[in-house]
Amino acid sequence: EKIESLYHVFHIIGILPIYGYIIVYKKHSSVSPRASHLRGSRCSSLPNRT
Repeated sequence: EKIESLYHVFHIIGILPIYGYIIVYKKHSSVSPRASHLRGSRCSSLPNRT
């Protein structure tokens, strides 16, 4: 029983950031579609940053 609950907790902890990232990404893409384009050009101008 303890192992099952631990697995469930780790599953939630692992999935929460993914959902948060998707929500943030959808918000940014729907509110300001240019943001990703500006970010891409900025990243390409800074090759040192990975």
